Amino acid sequence: VTCFRGKVFASLRKRNDIVSFREDGQGQVEYLTQRQPISRPWALDGFKDCLVVTEDTPSDSVHVFVFA
Repeated sequence: VTCFRGKVFASLRKRNDIVSFREDGQGQVEYLTQRQPISRPWALDGFKDCLVVTEDTPSDSVHVFVFA
């Protein structure tokens, strides 16, 4: 789980999904989508306009979401 840009981002390992929702709990839960599927999300880190998702195995597989 990580928080940045007023949102909470969490990985759902059983479904291999990344979700986000507002810090105040209002609004809908959003599922992040990417062309290349994420397998076994393990670590999330948010910085400025990027969310970085590292997979568990192999640990060198990384996905980057850029928010404009």
